[in-house]
Amino acid sequence: MKARRLIASLVFSLFFCEAALAVNLDNNDPKGYAVKIRSGASTLNSSINGNTRQVNVCSSCEIEVVGAGIAKVSGPVTVVIKGGRLSVRK
Repeated sequence: MKARRLIASLVFSLFFCEAALAVNLDNNDPKGYAVKIRSGASTLNSSINGNTRQVNVCSSCEIEVVGAGIAKVSGPVTVVIKGGRLSVRK
């Protein structure tokens, strides 16, 4: 029983440590944007709607918001789209 509790607490801790190092993406503009998320050799093509948030986008990556800019980030930070520009908030 103690081993089961220990394993459960380790899994729980690892999950929250990973979330604490995550990068979030906030779009404070009313319009949506195409988004490219590059991590290592892979690129994920995505999008974000206006006035929305995407959580846990990555832990360390390059985020390109087409028409707004590019940011190289490592968590825990939030990349913010506002007024058609990117900024990084800790």
